[in-house]
Amino acid sequence: MQPVNYPDKYILDTAVRGRPYRFRPISPDDETPLIELYKTFSRETIFHRFFTAYTMPPSRAKRLATLDYDKKMAIVAEETTDCGCHLVGVARYANVSESETTAEMAIVIGDPWQGKGLGAALLDYLFTVGEAEGYELFYGLVHYENEAVPRLFAKINRPHRIHNTGTELRYEVTLSPKTGRRDQ
Repeated sequence: MQPVNYPDKYILDTAVRGRPYRFRPISPDDETPLIELYKTFSRETIFHRFFTAYTMPPSRAKRLATLDYDKKMAIVAEETTDCGCHLVGVARYANVSESETTAEMAIVIGDPWQGKGLGAALLDYLFTVGEAEGYELFYGLVHYENEAVPRLFAKINRPHRIHNTGTELRYEVTLSPKTGRRDQ
């Protein structure tokens, strides 16, 4: 059951390289599908996304699937096949800074769907949602050994900067907010 404040205006049926997907905000009902998605991750994917060995017990999946949709948002990529509907990736942001217009971003795509353009499409849609919500800057911390992220950002037609923090790379994407929502 979706929460009362579920932002259904961000549901998007799209195609990536001819394959149909639904991009939509995560909901509390996605707890079990998140656990199933996690099972598709290699150790390398887990390390590059979480920077550590990471598990997905139901309590963590519940926390990741239950958001306020204001300061935190997650957009899932959902695929429907003969086997049913399942999650294949998640892009999220969280306003964790003092600035109301800045948020940290992250993305992970299940290993079977990597390298197929889905990450670029999902991340670009997350930027679109962030702009609609009034955000001006997204940043993401990336491990030095993560070779997929530079390729991902090469496909995204968004202005971005890369800073070496000394412990990881910080990717910053400048957004063009469509509203003044964050300023209110």
